[in-house]
Amino acid sequence: KDVRGQIADCRLCADKFEMLTGRALKGCKVVEVGAGQCLRRAREFAIDNEVTATDLDVYASGLDIRAYLEVLRRNGAKRLAKTIGLRIFGTDRAYNRALAKALGVPRLPRAGFRQMDATKMDFADNSVDLVYSYQVFEHLPEPEAVWRECTRIIKPGGCVFTLLHLYTSDSGCHDLRI
Repeated sequence: KDVRGQIADCRLCADKFEMLTGRALKGCKVVEVGAGQCLRRAREFAIDNEVTATDLDVYASGLDIRAYLEVLRRNGAKRLAKTIGLRIFGTDRAYNRALAKALGVPRLPRAGFRQMDATKMDFADNSVDLVYSYQVFEHLPEPEAVWRECTRIIKPGGCVFTLLHLYTSDSGCHDLRI
């Protein structure tokens, strides 16, 4: 996805948060469900917020060989090859530089990451201002269980934001129950 598209998606989420809560998305505790390997949206939201990206897959970056071996063990060879390719060819770095430039910041902050099952998140009840996910729920085997977890961790007056693809696809389950 291009930088402008991501900024538009994040702006939509922030605007909906402000509309529903009556406050700007700044200084908030934010959780991303299904962040994947790039943490792009998490890094954008981390400019003004405390963000924790989550995913069932293991996240590896830098030269942490143990993390890459864990990606291989838990996520498989295909995910490892894709992750290494993103790092070696500088795709992530180039995208993050372009995103930072478009947002008018010298560089994007790091976001926290926690590998976990979204049906059993280890956040306290009523502890998060915003939970968001982009194109994740349609791939989940138990979307209703993840939704219950999102609503469990959200503070009263907080917001859960999801962007869905509601169609069938050869590349993923796109569960029509949701």
